[in-house]
Parts: sequence; structure tokens; C-alpha cells
Amino acid sequence: NTYRDSLISWFANVNNKIDELFVKRLRAENIETKEICMVKGSGTKVCFNADQIESALNDNINAIITPVTPDPIVPDPVVVDPVVVDSPVTDTPPEVVAPDNGEANITP
Repeated sequence: NTYRDSLISWFANVNNKIDELFVKRLRAENIETKEICMVKGSGTKVCFNADQIESALNDNINAIITPVTPDPIVPDPVVVDPVVVDSPVTDTPPEVVAPDNGEANITP
């Protein structure tokens, strides 16, 4: 197609004086550029070159790949209340002694 070939040739020619090209959507298999710029919602423009993008990607890959060793989990020590024993434990039942005054006295 002669028209198509002429158009491609014209766009490829640096002498055509095209400085900017405005499109709503660009689809391409390969784009070569020195810098990528994006406009944030606030209107601020943010630009990156290849070295900056490569550095950011490498930093993120290293952060993802580098394992983080968590601190070992050390359980809280178990505190056991001391048991106070007034008298030795035996299998012998307590002895009940009834004194002459009629009051019972239990001896373990």
C-alpha cells in the first residue's frame, strides 16, 4: 500500500518536525524511550529513567527475596504459687478426742 508506506516513512523521518503526538490510547509491542512520565491526580508530573526504574525494581526484588528472621517466641515463665502445708499429709484419718469438758478436739 503506497499511502501506508508513505505515512510510515513520514513518521519515521526526523525532518517532519513532530515534537508531540497526542493520543488517548497507545498500543505497541515495543516502546523505546529515555524517560517515562506520568501525571498524578494532583497534576504533578513524575518521571523515571531506565536506571531509576531498574534500581527500584532491584530494591523491591531484594526486599521480597530477603527472608526476615522473626524473633524466637519465648513463653512467659509459669509462676506456681507455693503450697503451704501446716502438717504432714498422711493416709491416717484425724483423731477425735473428747475431753472431760465436752468440747471435741480434732488432731490431724
